[in-house]
Amino acid sequence: MLCISTSGNSKNIINAANVAKFKNLKIISFTNYFGGTLKSVSHVNVNVPEIQTFKTQELHLPIYHIISILIEESFFGLILK
Repeated sequence: MLCISTSGNSKNIINAANVAKFKNLKIISFTNYFGGTLKSVSHVNVNVPEIQTFKTQELHLPIYHIISILIEESFFGLILK
């Protein structure tokens, strides 16, 4: 499960992650520098060296794009030429 919470303390996201963990799903989270509670619930936490919300979200964008490219690549074959 992919969880995105800038602070890592969004209660709805933490609750969803806990349910996912109970169902034995792997949890990947995106947070700010500190990671909040979500960091400790996640199997993998991608945190960026920032605490301001807008800067955290901007630093996450290239990572989202890379993940999207990798998913498209795995489903549809080579897309980068």
